[in-house]
Amino acid sequence: MNRPLIVEGMKGLGDNVYQRAVVRRLDGPVYLATPWPQLYADLPHIRPVRPLRHGLRTQLLNEAQVTPTTWWERPADSPRLTIRYGDDTARRGLTMLQGMERGLQGEGGPLVCDLPPTPAWPVRDRPLAIIRPVTHRAEWLNTARAPDPAYIAQLAGRLMDTHHVVAVGDVDERAEWLVGGMPPCHEALMHGELGLLQLVALMRAADVVVAGVGWALPMAVATGARAYTVLGGNGGANRPAIITDPRLDTSRLGWAVPSRFCLCHNMKHACDKAVPNLVPDFEAWAHQQGVKI
Repeated sequence: MNRPLIVEGMKGLGDNVYQRAVVRRLDGPVYLATPWPQLYADLPHIRPVRPLRHGLRTQLLNEAQVTPTTWWERPADSPRLTIRYGDDTARRGLTMLQGMERGLQGEGGPLVCDLPPTPAWPVRDRPLAIIRPVTHRAEWLNTARAPDPAYIAQLAGRLMDTHHVVAVGDVDERAEWLVGGMPPCHEALMHGELGLLQLVALMRAADVVVAGVGWALPMAVATGARAYTVLGGNGGANRPAIITDPRLDTSRLGWAVPSRFCLCHNMKHACDKAVPNLVPDFEAWAHQQGVKI
C-alpha cells in the first residue's frame, strides 16, 4: 500500500465539486480535509478528515450534519499537500482546475467531473427550473462578481409559465443576504432546507439552471445539467475561460455576458454589468438546447 497522503483541500462548495476531479487521480489512501465529505462518498481511496479550524458558516452547518463515523483520524507523520488556486492563477492564464492540480500527480491529465449517486428527485407535472438568487456573503464579499439581480428575476419570470421554478440558497440576515429581492418562483428553498446530496439530486433533475457565478456552475457541469450563467463583473478571475476548463464538457452551458465585461481583479469594483438582449439571447440558447419555453 502507498504511504498515506494528507491533502488540505479547499473549502468552497463549488471548489470541492471541481476538486473531486483532481483528487480522484491521486494514489490512495488520501486523507482529504474537506467540509463537504459527502461529495467523495463513492471514492474508496478518499478518506475525509475534518478541516483545520475555520469560521465559515455554511461549511460548519454541513459538517454538523455529517455522520461522525464519516470522519477519519489524520495519520501522523504523513506527507502533506495543499490544493488551492488564487488570483495569481487567473493572472497566469490558468483555469481554476489547472490551479488546483499544479504540482499534483496527474497534472494536466484527463478530468472526470462527476458526483456521487443520489436518489431520484420526485417527478412533477412540469419540468424543473432551478434559480440561484443573487446573494452577498460577509465571509467572501465579492459585490463585483454578482450579476444584476434584475436579470435573474427576468429569466425566472420567463420560466414561470413553462416550468416549476425552485429558488435555492441559504440566506442569513447577518452572514449571507438576498440582494434585489426574491425572483419569481413557485418554491423557495432559501434557508438551507436541502442537504448536500439532496441539492445534487435536485440539480440532476433540473431541465435548466439559471445562476450567477458560484457553486451552481461546477455542479451543473458535474451533473450534466443545462445551465445559463449570468455574468456580472470581476471578470479577471470569473470569466468563462477561467471558471471552466477545456477538458470539461461545457456543451450544455450558456452565458449572458455584459457588453462591457469588466476584467478587473477588484472584488469591490463598480463593474458595468449591463447585458443587452438578455431574454432573447436566453430564449435562443434554450431553443438550441431543447429547453421548451
